[in-house]
Amino acid sequence: MNIVVLSAALLVIIGFISLITGLVVLAKKALSKDLEEVSSEAAKLARKGLLTEVGSSLQAASFLVKEMTELMKTTRGIGLTLIIVGIMLLAGGLALYRNIF
Repeated sequence: MNIVVLSAALLVIIGFISLITGLVVLAKKALSKDLEEVSSEAAKLARKGLLTEVGSSLQAASFLVKEMTELMKTTRGIGLTLIIVGIMLLAGGLALYRNIF
């Protein structure tokens, strides 16, 4: 009986930590100024490429914007995965605890 109660408590604690970590990852990315900085620099680079008619700088800006978008998607995916796993662990721990008592 003690092992089951300990397991339920451990599931709830790990689920809570996972949920909070996922929320922090998403909030940190949403509040990050890095993405805005890179976007503004890429826009400046693109304007420079158009004014000087240098195709390579325009390609570099396009590549930079594409990579930052991919980075944002990856970070968002990690945050959402942590939140989903946290909710599942919390639900499992609470269901286990509820079946005991």
